[in-house]
Amino acid sequence: LDSTATVTEFGPISVRYSKVQSQVNLKYDSWQKELQTYFAAVLSERINESYEKVSSAKTRLESISLEGASVATNEIVLGVTFLQEVTQQLPLWLKKSKELFESEKLLKRQRHVFRGDW
Repeated sequence: LDSTATVTEFGPISVRYSKVQSQVNLKYDSWQKELQTYFAAVLSERINESYEKVSSAKTRLESISLEGASVATNEIVLGVTFLQEVTQQLPLWLKKSKELFESEKLLKRQRHVFRGDW
């Protein structure tokens, strides 16, 4: 696009570059907003899924009793097994939470307007 020309004529048809550029910018902005909204919805789902996993693991860990006379051996074994499973999952959860945090930062940099329940 030649920046010095503002109008091009093709016989009886004249094209004003400023109007065309304006329409292109509006469409681009529309797509940008649509993609941001979709990305935010997917991110929100992933954040909620991660929260549910971590929250349920926390609740289960808090309910485990590993000492006391009334605790059966199989309960202790199940508790230790679950504790080991959570310990193995911890690095994955940490990595995922960092990715989710960085994704949220990206949306903030793009000045995305978050829903009220974010």
